[in-house]
Amino acid sequence: MGELHRAHRRLRDGQPRGGVEADRLIACEPESGRGHPEEGGEEARWGQRWAYRLTPDGPDATIVTEVYDCSQAPADGQAEMDGGRCWLDAMTQTLDRLDRLYGGEAGGQGDGPVVA
Repeated sequence: MGELHRAHRRLRDGQPRGGVEADRLIACEPESGRGHPEEGGEEARWGQRWAYRLTPDGPDATIVTEVYDCSQAPADGQAEMDGGRCWLDAMTQTLDRLDRLYGGEAGGQGDGPVVA
């Protein structure tokens, strides 16, 4: 799970809002970054949340579900992103990479990506 621990550090250090629940959830609410017109402004965060939900599956396995939630984003942003469905291919690729790296015999049994 080294990749997830590194992801947790990046999210914790670079994105102060979100959440971490030990062994269950790694989440962030990103803000507009360097060079973005909204950087540092009131609308730098506009209601999107990325998360990895971790579900124990026996003594040596964890099911990882990636979640993208844009339900709090402005309606035009939600429409532009098709309610977050625009991210499904990239999320599936991320979960596939985790499965290849850590899947072992129980690999491939997760829920896949979730758009809330």
